[in-house]
Amino acid sequence: MFNIFSPHNDVFALDLSDLSLKIVQLTCNKKGLSCFIYGQSAIPEGLIEQGEIKIKKQAELAAFIKKAVLSIGKGKIKTKYAAVSLPEEKSFVDVLRLPKLKKQQINQAVTFEAANYIPVPLDEVYFDFEVINSPYPTNDCIEVLIAATPKKIIDDYILVLGLAGFKPFLMEVESLSLARALVRQDINHHPLLIVDFGQLHSSFAIFAGSSLRFTSTIPISSRELNNLLMKELNIDIKKAEEIKQTEGLWGERKILDAIIPALTDLTEQIQKHLDYYHSHTPANQRNHSVEKILLCGGGANLKGLAGFLANSLKLKVELGNPWVNIFPPSSKKVLPITLEQSINYATALGLAAGALAYD
Repeated sequence: MFNIFSPHNDVFALDLSDLSLKIVQLTCNKKGLSCFIYGQSAIPEGLIEQGEIKIKKQAELAAFIKKAVLSIGKGKIKTKYAAVSLPEEKSFVDVLRLPKLKKQQINQAVTFEAANYIPVPLDEVYFDFEVINSPYPTNDCIEVLIAATPKKIIDDYILVLGLAGFKPFLMEVESLSLARALVRQDINHHPLLIVDFGQLHSSFAIFAGSSLRFTSTIPISSRELNNLLMKELNIDIKKAEEIKQTEGLWGERKILDAIIPALTDLTEQIQKHLDYYHSHTPANQRNHSVEKILLCGGGANLKGLAGFLANSLKLKVELGNPWVNIFPPSSKKVLPITLEQSINYATALGLAAGALAYD
């Protein structure tokens, strides 16, 4: 089981996106979770665009973050240290296959090989790596998971965090936090796909064995569904959001007709990415195809979405459970918030758990 019982209880998670800010702090003792602080706020448009903090809006964003943390509704954050999410659309995650090397040779080999994978010069990014256990082991190769984000993006996040009065404890690409939250850490997994259906984009992350294998971002979003409903039904955004939450695909036919183009596009994009992943799987492992999809993000609460995707893709589809590594399946404890609420906090929960277990 994922180890969250470490002494690092003085860090909170800060999940930033273009339109929202989510805060989580987990406090644990030997008996398990002892305190859960959480909250979210809508970020004014124009402060962050496509994961990039606008230069002229840094001070405004810092003031907003400070106010949000100090006025969080479900508890009180007392620490200055934050675990911060890095934007998926500006980051790069991939797996390198290298010949078996001595430990002291791996760093140099990864740096050399990463230059062929990361689409920007290495001196313009911060990147980290971890040797992983391959789900497709061979006697002559090792696999290394690499993650990179442009220095400008990270430096701006650090600057704004400092202006808000906080210090970065760790910074992590969203997909890594999502995987930590949604995928059980004590077993090897057949390939599965995480779909984060967000407000402005959707992210895909394929997990196999004990590690991420592939990530991607597409522009299909929950807001697109709102726009379609507003246009076709002549309603405002508040009503559109209400319809998604209460009726969704189980409501009147005209609701499905309004949003079916976006959902069809989403399904086609998922299939395209699955095909890409399968085509890049080692030939002797092609029978190990993706078996399940885990949904998260605010858009995942669309009524009927899981069933629609399952019927279209002929795969098992379910809401992700971001407590799976905090409360084991055998636990009889009641979740602090509902599963539908929890999937909005999946990235933040993964960050918070990572901070607790950080060595």
